[in-house]
Amino acid sequence: MLNMFGRIARPGRRVLAASGAAAALAALVMAMAVSANAAKAPFKVLLVVPKSGPLGFVGGIAENGTKAAANVINSQGGILGSKVEVKTVDDAGQGAKAVAAALQETSATKYNLIHCGNFGDDGLPCSAAIKGQNVLQIPLISEKQNRRSQELSADVQLGWSV
Repeated sequence: MLNMFGRIARPGRRVLAASGAAAALAALVMAMAVSANAAKAPFKVLLVVPKSGPLGFVGGIAENGTKAAANVINSQGGILGSKVEVKTVDDAGQGAKAVAAALQETSATKYNLIHCGNFGDDGLPCSAAIKGQNVLQIPLISEKQNRRSQELSADVQLGWSV
């Protein structure tokens, strides 16, 4: 697809990161299919991602990719006979909402895997809030990467070249 300057348009880094996140989740869940410890109860996945707000499209990408992977796994018998169930909760890309949603969901339901946020503003607080729980997590950004991302964002806002 060409952009308005006649050049090939490239997807933004955030879209690629979200696509990568969905692929990483699919790979992790598929890797779990060979685990010898899976029970017959459903393998429950919780996605706490932005479904609304400016990053809502990214959460949609993560959700669609995860559900597609779950459908493929389930069509092949699940994870050692356990069907994969995916639940998505909207955090609007905000840390406080991500933490509240994750804690509320995990207080009522036992999840096998939790994917918190996409870019750090929601993911880091959410991951920190549930780190003591016995659940697999998919970290997408480290504390150091988040600080650098914030520095770059501040540079851009000030009009500095990055």
